[in-house]
Amino acid sequence: MTQELPGSETPTQTPRSKSATRSDASNPPARTARIPRAGLLILAMAGFTAVTTELLPSGLLPQISRDLGVEESAVGSLTAAYAAVIVITALPLSRFLGARMPRKTLLIVTVLAFALSNVLLAASPNLSLAIAARLLGGVAHGLLWSSMALMLHGSCRRIQLARPWQSCSAATASPSPSALRSAR
Repeated sequence: MTQELPGSETPTQTPRSKSATRSDASNPPARTARIPRAGLLILAMAGFTAVTTELLPSGLLPQISRDLGVEESAVGSLTAAYAAVIVITALPLSRFLGARMPRKTLLIVTVLAFALSNVLLAASPNLSLAIAARLLGGVAHGLLWSSMALMLHGSCRRIQLARPWQSCSAATASPSPSALRSAR
């Protein structure tokens, strides 16, 4: 059926019912996006490992000093060197490598460097090699967090494209509180 509207030269089709028109307008076609649970789980495990690697030696200073045969104060340099190299290298290397490597490749290389530093630290027979391993671990630690943030941002972006009414926070890769408030 067609009906001519006043002031219109072309006929238009009348809707079947008002409720059908309202539901079609308020329910746009659904786009589905799957949350990358496996990837998020891997990132969570990498983050847990990074934090454990960062903090664990602080609680094991007496045991490490005994195993390496040096004073506890000397072993404290393991934690100080680790923290210092993170502060010095995280931003410059993230900016330099982040612009030159794909995110996924950077994250994989960083996780491998981090694993290598932990293996070297566990096998180190003296303090010098332990400090070198911790320096490598500090570089990898800073890059790991910046790489993970980029990966989480990419995951959130894919979710936002599929669900534009939600927003994500890079720290949690879950709907942010502001998005939950606006969805009410």
